[in-house]
Amino acid sequence: MPLGVKRAVANTVGMQRVARVLGIISATILCFAAPGHIPSDHPVTGLAPAPASTSASTVSSTATIANALTIGSGTVNFGAYNPVSTNKSTALKVTGSLTFTVTKGDTVQITLNAGDNSAHATGTTRAMTDGAGNYLSYELYDNSNYTTVWSGATYPSSITSTSGLSATSVPIYGVIPAGQDLPAAASFTDTVIAVITY
Repeated sequence: MPLGVKRAVANTVGMQRVARVLGIISATILCFAAPGHIPSDHPVTGLAPAPASTSASTVSSTATIANALTIGSGTVNFGAYNPVSTNKSTALKVTGSLTFTVTKGDTVQITLNAGDNSAHATGTTRAMTDGAGNYLSYELYDNSNYTTVWSGATYPSSITSTSGLSATSVPIYGVIPAGQDLPAAASFTDTVIAVITY
C-alpha cells in the first residue's frame, strides 16, 4: 500500500478511536451533569428534579382552664334515735359530709338552707318527718364544738381547692336533741339544699 494511503488509513482509524473515546466521555458527562448543563434539545430523561424552595414559620398552641365544679353526695345519717333510754337525756350526735370537686386554686363558699320542714322544728332550725305528721327536730353545725349552726352562713368562711382531680370532703356535724317523745317510725328524713359558690 502506498505510504500516503497508509497514513490516511491510519489517520482515519485514529480519528475513529478518538471519536469512540470522546463518545464514551460525552456519555459519562451527560449521565452526571446537572439539568442546566444539558442542552434543551438533548433527549435525556429520568433526571431528578431540582430541589423545591423552603420556608419556616411558627405554630402557637393555646388553651384555657375552665372554672368547673361538681357536687357529690351529702349525707348525715343519724341511725337509731332511742327516746326511752339512750337519748332520753343525751343528744344524738353524728358527723356527716358533703363532697365536691372544683378546679384547683378556686375558692368556694358553701351555704345550707333550713330544709323542707323547718316550720315544724322545735328548739332548732330543722326537722325531719316520717310522712305521717310526726317531726323530729335536729340541727346541723359547721364545727365539732356544735357552736355555730350551719345555715345561710358559709363554711367556715371559704375553702380553697388544692386539686381538681380529687374530691374535697367537708364535714357536717349533726345533732338530734334529747328527750323528743315520738312514736316509732321506719324512717325520718329531711332534704337540705347545699349551695356552693365559686
